[in-house]
Amino acid sequence: MKLLLFFTAFFHFSASLDPPFGALKIQGKFLTAANGTAVSLRGMSLMGSNYHPQFWNEETVRQLKCFWNVNIIRAPITPKSKCCGGWFADPSQPADNPWEWKSTKDREFGRLKEVIDACVKYGIYVIIDWHIFDYGNSTLEQGREFFANVSQTWGNL
Repeated sequence: MKLLLFFTAFFHFSASLDPPFGALKIQGKFLTAANGTAVSLRGMSLMGSNYHPQFWNEETVRQLKCFWNVNIIRAPITPKSKCCGGWFADPSQPADNPWEWKSTKDREFGRLKEVIDACVKYGIYVIIDWHIFDYGNSTLEQGREFFANVSQTWGNL
Protein backbone atom coordinates (compact mmCIF):
# COMPACT_ATOMS: atom_id res chain seq x y z
CA MET A 1 0.00 0.00 0.00
CA LYS A 2 2.83 2.45 0.79
CA LEU A 3 4.33 1.81 -2.66
CA LEU A 4 1.07 2.75 -4.38
CA LEU A 5 0.85 6.02 -2.42
CA PHE A 6 4.44 6.88 -3.38
CA PHE A 7 3.71 6.49 -7.08
CA THR A 8 0.54 8.54 -6.78
CA ALA A 9 2.40 11.38 -5.07
CA PHE A 10 5.27 11.19 -7.56
CA PHE A 11 2.91 11.34 -10.54
CA HIS A 12 1.17 14.39 -9.13
CA PHE A 13 4.51 16.14 -8.56
CA SER A 14 5.82 15.32 -12.03
CA ALA A 15 2.59 16.39 -13.75
CA SER A 16 2.85 20.00 -12.59
CA LEU A 17 5.44 22.10 -10.76
CA ASP A 18 4.77 25.20 -8.70
CA PRO A 19 6.42 28.34 -10.03
CA PRO A 20 9.66 29.08 -8.18
CA PHE A 21 8.42 32.03 -6.08
CA GLY A 22 4.71 31.29 -5.65
CA ALA A 23 2.25 34.10 -6.33
CA LEU A 24 4.13 37.26 -7.29
CA LYS A 25 3.28 40.74 -6.05
CA ILE A 26 4.64 44.27 -6.19
CA GLN A 27 5.93 45.83 -2.98
CA GLY A 28 7.09 49.39 -3.51
CA LYS A 29 9.43 49.22 -6.50
CA PHE A 30 10.17 45.49 -6.16
CA LEU A 31 8.69 42.34 -7.64
CA THR A 32 8.44 39.96 -4.71
CA ALA A 33 7.73 36.33 -3.94
CA ALA A 34 4.69 35.34 -1.91
CA ASN A 35 6.82 35.69 1.25
CA GLY A 36 7.87 39.28 0.39
CA THR A 37 11.43 38.51 -0.77
CA ALA A 38 12.53 40.49 -3.85
CA VAL A 39 12.92 38.22 -6.89
CA SER A 40 14.44 38.40 -10.32
CA LEU A 41 12.91 36.59 -13.28
CA ARG A 42 14.83 35.20 -16.28
CA GLY A 43 12.91 34.62 -19.43
CA MET A 44 12.33 34.59 -23.12
CA SER A 45 9.67 35.95 -25.41
CA LEU A 46 8.17 33.71 -28.03
CA MET A 47 7.64 35.34 -31.41
CA GLY A 48 3.97 35.78 -32.29
CA SER A 49 2.24 32.46 -32.89
CA ASN A 50 1.21 33.61 -36.36
CA TYR A 51 4.85 34.28 -37.34
CA HIS A 52 6.67 31.23 -35.96
CA PRO A 53 4.10 28.69 -34.77
CA GLN A 54 6.70 25.90 -34.73
CA PHE A 55 7.94 27.24 -31.38
CA TRP A 56 4.55 27.36 -29.68
CA ASN A 57 4.71 23.90 -28.11
CA GLU A 58 5.65 21.97 -24.98
CA GLU A 59 9.08 20.97 -26.32
CA THR A 60 10.14 24.61 -26.72
CA VAL A 61 8.96 25.41 -23.19
CA ARG A 62 10.77 22.34 -21.81
CA GLN A 63 14.01 23.29 -23.56
CA LEU A 64 13.81 26.88 -22.33
CA LYS A 65 13.30 25.58 -18.78
CA CYS A 66 15.95 22.86 -18.86
CA PHE A 67 18.69 24.42 -20.98
CA TRP A 68 18.17 28.18 -20.60
CA ASN A 69 16.95 28.05 -17.00
CA VAL A 70 14.04 30.42 -17.66
CA ASN A 71 11.32 30.94 -15.10
CA ILE A 72 9.10 33.22 -17.21
CA ILE A 73 7.94 33.14 -20.85
CA ARG A 74 6.10 35.84 -22.78
CA ALA A 75 3.43 34.55 -25.17
CA PRO A 76 2.36 37.36 -27.54
CA ILE A 77 -0.87 36.83 -29.46
CA THR A 78 -1.02 39.11 -32.50
CA PRO A 79 -4.61 40.09 -33.30
CA LYS A 80 -3.75 40.87 -36.91
CA SER A 81 -0.72 41.54 -39.01
CA LYS A 82 -0.11 43.04 -42.42
CA CYS A 83 1.94 40.04 -43.45
CA CYS A 84 0.76 36.91 -41.72
CA GLY A 85 -2.69 36.76 -40.19
CA GLY A 86 -3.16 36.61 -36.46
CA TRP A 87 -6.06 36.13 -34.06
CA PHE A 88 -8.36 37.12 -36.87
CA ALA A 89 -7.67 37.64 -40.55
CA ASP A 90 -7.58 41.04 -42.19
CA PRO A 91 -10.75 41.15 -44.34
CA SER A 92 -9.17 43.81 -46.56
CA GLN A 93 -6.62 41.25 -47.81
CA PRO A 94 -7.57 39.28 -50.92
CA ALA A 95 -8.36 35.64 -50.22
CA ASP A 96 -5.58 34.48 -52.54
CA ASN A 97 -2.88 36.65 -50.89
CA PRO A 98 -0.11 34.15 -49.95
CA TRP A 99 1.03 36.38 -47.07
CA GLU A 100 -2.38 36.40 -45.40
CA TRP A 101 -2.58 33.11 -43.58
CA LYS A 102 -6.21 33.53 -42.56
CA SER A 103 -5.65 32.63 -38.93
CA THR A 104 -8.52 31.59 -36.72
CA LYS A 105 -9.26 32.17 -33.06
CA ASP A 106 -9.42 28.43 -32.39
CA ARG A 107 -6.03 27.75 -33.95
CA GLU A 108 -4.30 30.64 -32.18
CA PHE A 109 -5.98 29.82 -28.86
CA GLY A 110 -4.86 26.18 -29.27
CA ARG A 111 -1.26 27.34 -29.67
CA LEU A 112 -1.58 29.57 -26.61
CA LYS A 113 -3.12 26.72 -24.62
CA GLU A 114 -0.24 24.41 -25.44
CA VAL A 115 2.31 26.99 -24.24
CA ILE A 116 0.41 27.90 -21.06
CA ASP A 117 -0.24 24.27 -20.16
CA ALA A 118 3.48 23.51 -20.65
CA CYS A 119 4.43 26.52 -18.50
CA VAL A 120 2.14 25.22 -15.75
CA LYS A 121 3.63 21.74 -16.11
CA TYR A 122 7.21 23.03 -15.78
CA GLY A 123 6.54 25.69 -13.14
CA ILE A 124 7.16 28.70 -15.37
CA TYR A 125 5.38 32.04 -15.13
CA VAL A 126 3.79 33.21 -18.37
CA ILE A 127 3.00 36.71 -19.63
CA ILE A 128 0.06 36.67 -22.03
CA ASP A 129 0.25 39.63 -24.38
CA TRP A 130 -2.49 40.90 -26.76
CA HIS A 131 0.17 42.35 -29.02
CA ILE A 132 -1.17 45.23 -31.14
CA PHE A 133 1.13 46.89 -33.65
CA ASP A 134 -0.54 49.88 -35.29
CA TYR A 135 -4.26 49.29 -35.20
CA GLY A 136 -5.19 51.60 -32.33
CA ASN A 137 -8.32 50.56 -30.49
CA SER A 138 -9.77 48.60 -33.40
CA THR A 139 -9.20 45.33 -31.52
CA LEU A 140 -10.33 46.52 -28.09
CA GLU A 141 -13.54 44.45 -27.99
CA GLN A 142 -11.76 41.35 -29.31
CA GLY A 143 -9.05 41.89 -26.70
CA ARG A 144 -11.65 41.97 -23.95
CA GLU A 145 -13.19 38.77 -25.31
CA PHE A 146 -9.73 37.18 -25.52
CA PHE A 147 -8.77 37.99 -21.93
CA ALA A 148 -12.20 36.93 -20.64
CA ASN A 149 -11.57 33.54 -22.25
CA VAL A 150 -8.02 33.39 -20.84
CA SER A 151 -9.32 34.29 -17.36
CA GLN A 152 -12.06 31.68 -17.55
CA THR A 153 -9.61 29.00 -18.71
CA TRP A 154 -6.67 29.64 -16.35
CA GLY A 155 -8.00 32.06 -13.72
CA ASN A 156 -7.91 29.42 -10.98
CA LEU A 157 -4.11 28.98 -11.10
